[in-house]
Parts: sequence; C-alpha cells; structure tokens
Amino acid sequence: MSLLDDSFEVCIQDQTHFPGKAVQHAMAGLANLSLSVAAPSKEELKNWEAGSANLVANATVKLAKRAGGPALGEVVSHGIEAFLRGNALIDALRDNAPDMHEKVTAAIQVRARTLTFAGPQGGTLPSNILNTEIASLTQAIKAAAPTLSDNNAHEIALGTISEWIMRCPLDFPDAA
Repeated sequence: MSLLDDSFEVCIQDQTHFPGKAVQHAMAGLANLSLSVAAPSKEELKNWEAGSANLVANATVKLAKRAGGPALGEVVSHGIEAFLRGNALIDALRDNAPDMHEKVTAAIQVRARTLTFAGPQGGTLPSNILNTEIASLTQAIKAAAPTLSDNNAHEIALGTISEWIMRCPLDFPDAA
C-alpha cells in the first residue's frame, strides 16, 4: 500500500527557476538581525541624568526651541531614553555582529561629519530638522547594514540624534 497519491510528483528546482534576485531577497529576509534591549528603568534614567547634568542642560536648551512649557521635560526625557536605548543597541550589535557594528558606526561617523560641516537638513523648524535627520541617518544605517531590522536602525538613529543634540553637532535655529 502506497502512502502517496498516484498523482504526487517530486519536482526539484534551483535558482534558475526563480525570477531575478528573488532567491537573494528571500535569503536576506531570513538573515535579518533584530536585537532586543530592555528599556532603561526610571532609576537608570535618573542616575544617568544626575551624572550628566551638563548634557541634560545642553539638550534642554536646544530642545526648548522645539517644545516649550511642560512638554519640554518630557521631550528631554524621551531624548535621554532614546540615547540610552540606542547605545545599548550599538553595544549589543558589537557583541553579536561585530562586522555589522563597524559598518553602522562608520555610517554614523560619516553622517556626523557631514552634519558638522554642512549643518542640519530639513529647513528651519526644529521638528522638520529632527525628522529629516532621523530619516537620513536611519537610511544611512540601513544602507550600511541592510540586514539590520528597520526598528533597530531607527532606534540607533534616534539614540544617535539624541546624543548629537546633547554633545553639540546638532542644533536648531533660534526662533524669530
């Protein structure tokens, strides 16, 4: 007694049976790297802020051009959290994929040099500058490390932009 139906056929296919780069794209999809890091706790955030008062002050002055009043504290806090998460992802990348880590950090350095030389993109509104710089850096990271997850690339970009705000390469025009 046969376990297979009489009409069952075995067909072996190789890469020549698939259009264009379909196999390469499918393999790349299987090789995507998605790292997970824990969000910093309230205590970690508080300790970092206490030990980095000058960076927090710098970010507060710059981000006051984007948000005012009670929203400013929240925006600064989000920036600090993004910075810590981005750094944790870069550390995880260094530990888990050293070659990709080198490519990502090289892409960040190129964008930082461009920003320092040419200034920020996106016009004069701080929100436009932030959105443009985040998108541009995310795109540069993905170009350097295409198998890094979109979410990880975005989180690293947010953290890097937050660091640039705190450490000086990125600022916004004064409100007129």
